[in-house]
Amino acid sequence: MAGGSGGPAGVAGRRELALSIRARLLILALIAILPLVAGRIAGREKELRASNLELRQLAYADALTGIPNRRAFNAQLAAQWDLARALAQPIAVLVVDVDYFKRFNDRYGHVQGDQCLRKISEVLIGATRTHADMWALPPSFRKYAARASDFTARYGGEEFAVLLQRADLETACKVAERLREGIEKLNITHENSTRGRITISVGAASAVPVAGESAQDLLKRADDALYEAKRRGRNTVVSNGHALWAEAS
Repeated sequence: MAGGSGGPAGVAGRRELALSIRARLLILALIAILPLVAGRIAGREKELRASNLELRQLAYADALTGIPNRRAFNAQLAAQWDLARALAQPIAVLVVDVDYFKRFNDRYGHVQGDQCLRKISEVLIGATRTHADMWALPPSFRKYAARASDFTARYGGEEFAVLLQRADLETACKVAERLREGIEKLNITHENSTRGRITISVGAASAVPVAGESAQDLLKRADDALYEAKRRGRNTVVSNGHALWAEAS
């Protein structure tokens, strides 16, 4: 009777059968929950991608104004420089500095200073972004209107930078003057400024990229022009050492 159902072989067989049934049930259970697990994994991956994207955006955004920061500008400038070189097209940079801003902070406090920078950033963005009917303008003025290809960033402190694709020096200076006038029209009181209100100085530079030159060379020329604008009394647009527009009083 050793081979009967009650013997060792029968017991072993029943155990194997039970294990087989359990294994099959486990497989069926896994198959049943697999779509749910996969959905949760996919959802988690989506959340991680969104989180990483948000982190990248934060890394390239200025915390105070919400516009692109210096890192974003430098990355954009490098990419657009290479593109302009490949297409043999001009590219321009404007460097903008808020006149006597330290005096403004000393006089009105950092809270008012922060609000001032936010308002300035809004004007710079609005004046360098397509928002007008281009074809409603006279043909000679269309290239000076705000263009979708412009890129504005807070470069640090009270300094901003603007990248203008396909812009020769004349176009760059026209855009710079529009920025200067726009800030002036904010009419933000600044009793510690020679103008009595917030103004900006702008340095402009443009080039068709060639071998041996870099995007940083263009940025330096714009920065040198800004220095000259400040030396000449501020509230001025300067390019290549020449004051192109300046407040008369």
